[in-house]
Amino acid sequence: MARILNNISLKSRLSLLLVLVTLTSSFIIGILGWTNGRDALRQSITNQLTSIRASQAYQIETYFDRIFSQTRTLAEDRMIVNAMKQFKTGYGVGLHRSLDEQQNAEVSQFYSKAFSDKLAEAAEDTPMPIMFEPKRSVVSYFQYHYVVKNPYPLGEKDQLTQSKDELTIYSRFHRFYHPIMRNLANEFGYYDIFLIDVKSLSIVYSVFKETDFGTSLLDGPYQDSGLGVLAKQIIEEPTRGEVTVTDFRPYTPSYGAPAAFVGSPIYDGNELIGMLAMQLPAAQINDAMTYGGAWEENGLGQTGESYLVGSDKMMRSDARLLLEEEETFFDKVGEGNFRPNTVKNITVFNTTNAFLPVVSDSVLEAFDRNSGTHLTRNYLGEPVLSSFAPLNIPGLDWAIISEMATSEAFNPIAVLQRNILIWGVVLVLITALLSMLISRYFVSPIEKLSDGVRRLSSGQDDVSINIDTRDEFGQLATSFNTMVSSIREKSATIARKTEENEALLLNILPGPIAERFQAGEVVADQLQQVTIAHLQIKGLDDMSANLGVTSSAALLHALVDRLDDLGESYEVEPVKTLGNTYIVACGLTRTRLDHSRQTVDFALAALKMLTKFNAENSTQLSLKIGVAAGPVTSAVVGTRQFHYELWGRPADLAARIRFEAKPNSILVTDEVQQKVQDHFNFSKPIRLEYDDMSLDLHSVILKASHTADE
Repeated sequence: MARILNNISLKSRLSLLLVLVTLTSSFIIGILGWTNGRDALRQSITNQLTSIRASQAYQIETYFDRIFSQTRTLAEDRMIVNAMKQFKTGYGVGLHRSLDEQQNAEVSQFYSKAFSDKLAEAAEDTPMPIMFEPKRSVVSYFQYHYVVKNPYPLGEKDQLTQSKDELTIYSRFHRFYHPIMRNLANEFGYYDIFLIDVKSLSIVYSVFKETDFGTSLLDGPYQDSGLGVLAKQIIEEPTRGEVTVTDFRPYTPSYGAPAAFVGSPIYDGNELIGMLAMQLPAAQINDAMTYGGAWEENGLGQTGESYLVGSDKMMRSDARLLLEEEETFFDKVGEGNFRPNTVKNITVFNTTNAFLPVVSDSVLEAFDRNSGTHLTRNYLGEPVLSSFAPLNIPGLDWAIISEMATSEAFNPIAVLQRNILIWGVVLVLITALLSMLISRYFVSPIEKLSDGVRRLSSGQDDVSINIDTRDEFGQLATSFNTMVSSIREKSATIARKTEENEALLLNILPGPIAERFQAGEVVADQLQQVTIAHLQIKGLDDMSANLGVTSSAALLHALVDRLDDLGESYEVEPVKTLGNTYIVACGLTRTRLDHSRQTVDFALAALKMLTKFNAENSTQLSLKIGVAAGPVTSAVVGTRQFHYELWGRPADLAARIRFEAKPNSILVTDEVQQKVQDHFNFSKPIRLEYDDMSLDLHSVILKASHTADE
């Protein structure tokens, strides 16, 4: 091997060496990069899916917390209590009213035609209409006037405020309360609101006026519905302030659409008089789980989705595939082991809520009260990365699942692997080419190169190697000269950046402080006579709302620049800007006997400037200014991000009393007032309790002969 190497040129040996080194290093780096990159990407993808699942779980739990709170609050509301009492009374009047033969026939006709036809669209086996027809005259009476003779079509019966033929006191109560209750339902997004008598469990009022209106949940046709179960649970334990919920299930009065209910008992004083119930819409829950269709924008890619599963192992939200590719969804459902009735229900109601069964490892784990992320198969039998967890919703045993197809989830890993292979080959080819070029440089005159390096290392930046030949030696000299030129340019760039950094430091720290800080001194001072002013800019939120973030930020920038200019004029030094608070001090770096007057003059000038600023920019900003004086401690604190900080009683007082100042006014401490009382007028002092002490505060009044320009 040594004999072979001795028989080839130096250039070839160098080229071979570079190629071997590159191959070895590329292989090692590729293996390490692939392993670490794969693990990092897997963890990142897992964390992303887990984060999405946790975020949506929080949204759903918060949504139900809000629903429970609204239900509890409404059940205690005096208007609801009065409505319950009066509708109950009005309903009782209906017990003594009956319909004539023609009117009863119209009720029967409604159930046998309108209701039955609508129900037939949803139900596979349409129940006999007689099963739901009112058996009690009071139910027939109220349904005739508010449902059958209601001029509005099915689904819009809530538009009727007063029945023209129903003249009992119930009609008067309905005319008063119905618009309010309908607005409540619309405002909070409820499908329907019910008032239920506590004794007979009769629905004495509902907003939507479906066929459950007026019926009894004790022995009526809907006693076993979700609303009937809810009413019986509340009656069994009518704890005041307790909210009960029943899960989504098909609800016949809503023509088989899935419905969930929440409710709470209604008390008049200590007497239980009824219950309030709300029918929850699935739309709000579905919007939270589907991001309103914006899955990809929220990190779920092209195949990811999140959905809820109830204790019956049925979905409680919509499947993404149904919403995006309905035909594909039904093709895949048709290939699975789903009952035909499942497909029909999903088709009719255009939702998977309460209709699509979900049986997977993730669901089983979640209902065992476990949470995590793993590889499994989804409800369609496709391989997915799945993140699962149980939900904490009192009264509901639900789980949340977030999934993404493994092909998409781990696509970045496949891309990484492909890129490593491609770039590995490219790197070897480039290295082989470069090795042949680089080897030429090693035949340049060693003496001239050594001399140039020596002079460069001694600090000379005008080193140049002149070789007239056009062979390898000339190329090496050119590269060396280029390197020297680059070093010279970088040195100039570094010098320029140093100057820029020094200028930036002067913007952060007062000049003398910056010089001490640059010299490596630990800046910490005890200052005996300093006056501090806190200026709070009011009206920024309204300005941002009216003008937008960009325009309002530009105006704030211009305002702070004007305050900085005023500070220079009055030899008052800006200390810090915190949100809408601008802090200045006088006497920090140069001792002044008139530091308090200078600060008050600055504050007056700031008020005058703001008046002009508002006029120029059509804004309505104001300043609340607090001024205090006395000994403070100042220091530069922090290492990674340093700040110039002031602390002490004056700093605390200035910050505190600015809150007491009225807009476009200056409030000073008693100490400041005594120092400048010969130059300014002050209002009657006000008393402030602060740190177990009583302080007198004074508001500056501008004299007629004194202007802010003085």
